[in-house]
Amino acid sequence: MARERDNELMVLEPINFNELNVSIEALGDNRALSDKEKEIGVNLLKEWEENVIRKLENKGYEMSRFKQFFANREDYRMDDAAREKLAKFAGTERLFQTYKDMEKAVSEFDLTGPQRPSLDPNRTIAENDLNFGEYEAELTKFNVEKSKVEYKKKQAYQKWFLATRKTPAVKKLLAGVDDYITKLDKYKTECRDKAHLARVNVSISDEKIRAAIREIIDFTKRIR
Repeated sequence: MARERDNELMVLEPINFNELNVSIEALGDNRALSDKEKEIGVNLLKEWEENVIRKLENKGYEMSRFKQFFANREDYRMDDAAREKLAKFAGTERLFQTYKDMEKAVSEFDLTGPQRPSLDPNRTIAENDLNFGEYEAELTKFNVEKSKVEYKKKQAYQKWFLATRKTPAVKKLLAGVDDYITKLDKYKTECRDKAHLARVNVSISDEKIRAAIREIIDFTKRIR
């Protein structure tokens, strides 16, 4: 995540590209720049635009994955560190710890399973078959008990998950995520517009030409 505070799970601060207006206008005072300097400036501004767009797209992907988790999508699971942080954010640490305890119980139960016997050349076929039959009977009983422990683990997870999703903090965060996602395309468009204006101001010295290009860009911005 881009930046975190102790009381936040995800930063959703709005982006105001108009804060760059003064800097962009200052780029218009470029009469002393050589052609090479203008070229360097244009390239740097292109890199800036690409970096900002990439960050916005990464933010969008991060938020979409967050929404997928709360939609209970089977194709996305948070890692333990992220879920633990989410539990702290939502105030559901106790329920999450219950789930973690059940997860540990399943792992420990796995260690108690019967070991598959090897074929003993010193025994008869009937004796080996009997030994293997006893193993299969033990394995069946083990799997029945394991399914009970795994079911309890699943129940503990669902209890934590549903309680977390219902908390006011998470509901508010999800609403903010939805709002931010709807604004991402707008942010990317504003970024490109500002980058275009900045490159015009760097590369073109004639004020009338710059004004004409700005007018063309402004016309595009008015299209909804």
